[in-house]
Formats: sequence, structure tokens, C-alpha cells
Amino acid sequence: MSPIKLLAVLSVIASDLAMMQLAFRAAHWLRLRSEGRPTLTVYGPENYSQLTFIFAATVVVAFALNRLYIPRRGFSRVDLLYSVMLATSIGFFIALAVTALLYRSLELPRPGDPADRGVCGLPGGARRG
Repeated sequence: MSPIKLLAVLSVIASDLAMMQLAFRAAHWLRLRSEGRPTLTVYGPENYSQLTFIFAATVVVAFALNRLYIPRRGFSRVDLLYSVMLATSIGFFIALAVTALLYRSLELPRPGDPADRGVCGLPGGARRG
């Protein structure tokens, strides 16, 4: 790959990262402005920097694995839109899984635990026995 193409790909990756950061900040600002409960404490966007990094990294990796950073000719806009939506969905699902594993305990609930109630409030879910 020529240095000019490499610079173009790196600039697209940098702009993707910058736009994702801007999107997270805009979403936080909108949530802060639309909050109907004034007594609710809403933390600043800097508290979510690790989460933002995880989401941005997984989306960029998903874009790279779907070959969206390789310039191609003859690729229709509809196909490109489909590829971007697919890669974004895959990236966000992977990021959700990573954050669930990082921020939640992997311990299973005990059988007698009140939090282990199923859909019907019975132990073991909706099963009857």
C-alpha cells in the first residue's frame, strides 16, 4: 500500500474515532438536557471514557474486519450502507458483551436467592413441577 493510501486510511480511522467520541458526548448532553428528574445525579462524560474506548475500539475492529477501510471501486452506496450498518451492529454487540463481562460478576445466583426468581416469580422460572 502506498504511503498516500495508508495516510488516507489512517485519517478515515481517526475521523471515525473522533465522530464516535462526538456522538457519545452529544448523546450524554441530550440525556442531561432531557432528564425530567432534577434530583437525579448524572455523571459527566469523562466518567464513561473507558466505556467509550471499548465501544470505539470494537467498532473500528469490526469495520476493519468487514474491509470497510480498504478503498474499492464499483461498490454501490446501498451495499456500503449495508456493510456499515452490519459492522456497526457487530461492533456494538461485541462491545456490549465485553462490558458485561468486565462490569458484571460472573457468579451464578444461588438456588435460594430471591433474585433468582423467574418470569412468574417461581423458583426456576415458569416451570411448574
